Amino acid sequence: MVIARYSISRLLFAVMTLELFMGGGGRLLEIGPGTVRMILFSLAIMWAIYLSFIPNSTKSPETRHDFVFPFVLFYLCVHTYGLLLGAINGSDLGVMLNELQQSLYFLSFPFFAHVFTRDKAIWDAIQILKISALSMSVLYILAIIALLIGYLDPVETYQVLNNTGEFMFRTEQLFFYKGFIYFGIALVFFLNDYIDTRKIKLAAALIFLALLLTMTRGFILSLIIASFILVVLRGKIKTTFWVSIISLVAVLVVFVFVPESNEALQSSRLASNDVRLSDYAFYYEHFGMESIFGYGFGSVLNERSNVENSFFWALWKLGIPGLLFWITPIVLSIFWYLVIPRHSLYKGVAAAYLASTIFVAIQSLSNPYINNPIGISWVMISMLSLHYISIMNSSARCK
Repeated sequence: MVIARYSISRLLFAVMTLELFMGGGGRLLEIGPGTVRMILFSLAIMWAIYLSFIPNSTKSPETRHDFVFPFVLFYLCVHTYGLLLGAINGSDLGVMLNELQQSLYFLSFPFFAHVFTRDKAIWDAIQILKISALSMSVLYILAIIALLIGYLDPVETYQVLNNTGEFMFRTEQLFFYKGFIYFGIALVFFLNDYIDTRKIKLAAALIFLALLLTMTRGFILSLIIASFILVVLRGKIKTTFWVSIISLVAVLVVFVFVPESNEALQSSRLASNDVRLSDYAFYYEHFGMESIFGYGFGSVLNERSNVENSFFWALWKLGIPGLLFWITPIVLSIFWYLVIPRHSLYKGVAAAYLASTIFVAIQSLSNPYINNPIGISWVMISMLSLHYISIMNSSARCK
């Protein structure tokens, strides 16, 4: 029965992560008033509650994630505080609940924790990640080719994709999809594979090409930083030469060559820069004791309810408690990585998980990822993977 329950958990985890990695913001697969993501989230919550009432004699103390329940409690306290603060400041209840909804996926943490009581989940997550990123990259490249040769009409394609709220066009052929962040995360793990095998896989090349074609500066910069961190953690300094060459090519393509030949892309980037700089200036001008405690959900920052910088969002809405909460996963991930013995067979994959977490954190400085399901899910997976590896007494425990 224990094996059967874990098999169900593993299957549900596979379906959830596949939808999370490829489903973007979750609105592509709608069922009535809800979405497939909402249904899977609800199933995970109910399954976790069911499992909590069943003693599991095979779950040894070494594989329990005892930090999860206090962390969920921390989440509830901080975000309830945000609701109360917003209510005191007269914010609209509907607006507050809508803002809270973005981060509610964090409540699935106990379910994820159950799945990661065995090391199979560590590898399952990586495989699903790679398959999802490769699938999206192939579809994206084919879509661009279809637009270039006229098989797809740019105007009709724009209207269809724009109506989903998940896509944003850079040019008539190039567009951005929220789920494309997993291109960068997958490439971190492909780089880790290259460090181990010295072989470049076609899948990695296709995903890298797709990442370049998104023309997203944040992805490129985040990936460069995460890649250098991974190489340093793995102690493969010689690999930095090739990482530097590839990074230079990516920067020249995304930051120089393509923008210089496309006026629409230049205008879009200038507008994006102005918005972000305006947000920074606004927060600097309004920083004070009240902003330290936050303004609560429903409050407006620079005439907008949401901003691109996830950590600014947390500090403005939830104050120091909120900022601490959303930074804690990064701090814990670093700590758990550091306590993993150097001789551990899992040290390499742990380095990749840490680098991928940092990738999401850096990307969240310019796009709201870490506080919504797209980013929350990967951060939870990384935390649990690193914690699992760190609490093993020796590498022999990971079979």
